[in-house]
Amino acid sequence: MKRRYNTIERFVRKIDFHSSPIGCWIWKGCFGGYQKLSRSYGRFYVNGKNPMAHRFSFEYFNKITIPDGFHIDHLCCNTKCVNPNHFELVTERENMLRAKNPLSSQAHKTHCKRGHPFSGKNLYIGKDGHRKCLACISLRTKNFRKTGSYTLPGTENSNHSIWREE
Repeated sequence: MKRRYNTIERFVRKIDFHSSPIGCWIWKGCFGGYQKLSRSYGRFYVNGKNPMAHRFSFEYFNKITIPDGFHIDHLCCNTKCVNPNHFELVTERENMLRAKNPLSSQAHKTHCKRGHPFSGKNLYIGKDGHRKCLACISLRTKNFRKTGSYTLPGTENSNHSIWREE
């Protein structure tokens, strides 16, 4: 007769504990789910649900439920890791700001590319949610009235949008 494993035994059987030099527990089970996340975050079937493996690991080993509005941040930056010692419970915003992506790098900027601050009366939030520098907008407007072009001197070969501060 085939042995039936309990939940935690099934979970542990899908982990490689030894291949990571920094102590990550590498998930070797299913990677189904959301299309964008399907190759990054593991899934584990338990109690009729299919939660992400790292969330199950955090809740099981820490004996707490992840509150609404909170995410698990992988401190090791390895999305296949399910080691609960490598996780931190953070807000969605904090998790996004910690990520290594263009959105978070833009959010960390305090000044536009010409050195004007993104604060106070110099800050404009566009309909698309992007921060814009009013001093640069003013310079582009003056340049357009003078030359008929929004491109400022020194940025002719730039691939950047004329309205987005990068």
